[in-house]
Order: sequence, then structure tokens, then C-alpha cells
Amino acid sequence: MSRASSSIRLESTALVVLTLSVVAVSAWLRLHGAGLGCDEWPACYGQNLSLADYRPPAVARAIHRVVASLALLLAILLAWRARSEPRPSWRRPVFGLLGLMVVLAAVGVWSHDPRNALVNFVNLVGGLLLVPISWRVMDNARTGADFPKGAPSTLVVAGVAALLATVMLGAWIGASHAAIDLSGAGVALHWLHRGLAALTLVLLGQAAWRRLRSRAARALLALLFVELALGILLVVADLPLLIAVAHNLTAALLLAAAWQLPRGPDNP
Repeated sequence: MSRASSSIRLESTALVVLTLSVVAVSAWLRLHGAGLGCDEWPACYGQNLSLADYRPPAVARAIHRVVASLALLLAILLAWRARSEPRPSWRRPVFGLLGLMVVLAAVGVWSHDPRNALVNFVNLVGGLLLVPISWRVMDNARTGADFPKGAPSTLVVAGVAALLATVMLGAWIGASHAAIDLSGAGVALHWLHRGLAALTLVLLGQAAWRRLRSRAARALLALLFVELALGILLVVADLPLLIAVAHNLTAALLLAAAWQLPRGPDNP
């Protein structure tokens, strides 16, 4: 292995660690800003949103900016390396990742107001997508292989679609601060999210089970049950902050694992 290849592998791995850190810190900032897990819960939920001068903890904001900046710089470095390499397999995902980072940085200009649900939603979904794309960069850099060729099975397509719908609906619940919305619409939204999560578990669980020889399939199965356990804990324990952050982080890892599933027909 050449020194350049070894360096690229190391940098792509560091990029995954940084994007995961961005998701975790962003989730903590957003949920803490909404008052999740505050004293006198749940009466205090959303109390910070009514304060025009509310500012999240300075240390957390500093960590988020440092980690996000390092991730952006590393993506720029890898994109620059891709220009000088003879058509590396990780070129397309790294440029896609860089483009998404630029969009998120632009959207971040309006993210100072935690009451802006649409901006929060775009930030949250975009942040979650950073993880599967950076994971693809790392996987392609390590294996030297392009994105798997061929059309995925119907079961995988349906499972991934259900996962995306579940993640986006959960992101909207979080972005609109509807965690304890007991109105008819709020209850319906929560039950739809749970129904989609159950459908995702059935579809992706079955697809992963039929591909158990794949490391990605085994990881996906484990993550599905971890996410299920975290979701149950969120309800039973009355939405603790750290469990909610872990729920967000596991969703990002699920997207990465689902994207890594082998293509081709399902094994019986």
C-alpha cells in the first residue's frame, strides 16, 4: 500500500468520526435548546424557545463549530486529492459530501433561531445524511471499489424508502418541537412515525437477514434493534436528553448501514 493510499484511508476514517460527532453535538444543542430533559419536565419543554435572548452553552457551540470546521476542511482536502488521483472510486461521494456541507453552512446562517422549524428540519436531515455519504467515502477508499453496480432488490428499496420516511418524519417532530404534542394531529404524527419504524424494522430486518454473510447486513440488524430499544426507552423514561441524542446518532448509522447493503436478488 502506498503512503498516499494509507493517508487517504486514514483521512476518510477521520471524516466519518467527525461527521458522527457533528450529528451528536448538533442533536444535543437542538434538544437542549428546546428544553428536553429540563427541570419540572414536561412543563418546561419549549420554554427556551420563548426567550429572544436565548443562547446555547458556549462550550457546546464552540465544540460544534470546531468539529464542523474540521470536517469541512478534511472534505476539502479529500476533494483536492481526488482531482489528482486517476479517477478514484471515492471521488463522486466526496464531492457530494462537500456540496452538502456547503449547503448546510449556508442554511446555518438562519439556524440561530430555534423556533424556525423548517431550517431546523433541513439542518437535521442534512446533518444525518453526512454520515452515510462520508461512510461511502471511507468504504470506497478502503476497498478501492466503486459503488455496487446493478439494481437493488425490491425488498431493499422498500426498506430504505421506509427508513428515509421514518427518519424524515422523526426529524420533523424534533424540528417542530412536537415531542409532547398531545393534540389530535400530534398524536397521529407520533403513531405514524412508530408505524413507519415498525415497517422499516420488518423490511430492512428481512433484507439484512437474507444477507447475513455481509458485515453491513449484520451491523444493520444490530442497529435496528438498538434503535428500537432507544425508541422504547424514550417513551418509557419520558424523553431523557442523552437517549434522544443517541436515537438521532443511531438513525444516522442506520442510514449508513442500509446504504452499504449488498445489491442483487434476496437469498431465500
